[in-house]
Amino acid sequence: MNTGSVHSIFSRFAVWLGHDEQCSVEQIVVPRSLLRPLRVLWPVLVIGMQLPAQTADTSREKYLLALPPDIEVYRLDTQISPGSSSGTPTAYGAELGDVFFGAGYQARTRYGNLTDGDAYAGIGLGNSRRYFGIELVYTSFTTVRHGFFKQGAFSFKIHRDLPGNFAIAYGWEDAIHSSGTDGGSSQYGVVTKYIPTRRDGGYFLSSITVSAGLGSDRFLAEENFYAGKNGVNGFGSIGVRILKPISLIADWTGQDLMLGASIVPFPKIPFVITPAYADVTGSAGDGARFVMGAGFDFRLFNH
Repeated sequence: MNTGSVHSIFSRFAVWLGHDEQCSVEQIVVPRSLLRPLRVLWPVLVIGMQLPAQTADTSREKYLLALPPDIEVYRLDTQISPGSSSGTPTAYGAELGDVFFGAGYQARTRYGNLTDGDAYAGIGLGNSRRYFGIELVYTSFTTVRHGFFKQGAFSFKIHRDLPGNFAIAYGWEDAIHSSGTDGGSSQYGVVTKYIPTRRDGGYFLSSITVSAGLGSDRFLAEENFYAGKNGVNGFGSIGVRILKPISLIADWTGQDLMLGASIVPFPKIPFVITPAYADVTGSAGDGARFVMGAGFDFRLFNH
């Protein structure tokens, strides 16, 4: 169903949240949340850190999870849903048959005045309900100033869906990268919980998605990151679906707060836009910066 460039947004923009109007009281629709916005935005962030600084997690509820017997799940032909993250990973990810791509933009880099952006594409393997899902992503950094494929990196995430609308994942951002990139190589573990508050995703405040995790490198406090220290630090996000096509998002990246929204402008097209402001509190960077991610997320075939 990640801090300077524009990745995330893995939140792929799929976090995949859904529309469950046909479910009975005993049934819970579990969204495929691939925060692509995240994918799109986190790279932007990283590149924005340079850092001058570097998915994402869009929400796809169109494909529902079939979990263990304690939860009955339907696969419904529903609308694409907005994401739940803009700058940090979630535990949902792509599976076999999933293909996604998009781009991210930041109005200025951290401690700089230059615009920047990146582009990404990825696929999914495996099955997160039966075994494990594997998400593979390639990101081309600094595309605004240097063009495509001059600086790039491969990232991956291994994820598993659990009973109770939980999911868990391990990921490695920029596991393989070209020389000249400035966002580091970050490993993380994350748990995500989807909380439906209404039975119909079309109503006001229909669901909440919460993620929390620990990560290295770009998730460290800014001073520790620049000092090259090892260790891990906490990060997390919360996405509230306020209307059928819109979620409001708050992300703690480990360094600072991001506030944004995830918007599905066209009901039947798997396209998600995630505008946000990074470094809102001033605990990192030199002031708030506007970043935005946009991406497409397709499922070529069902399992």
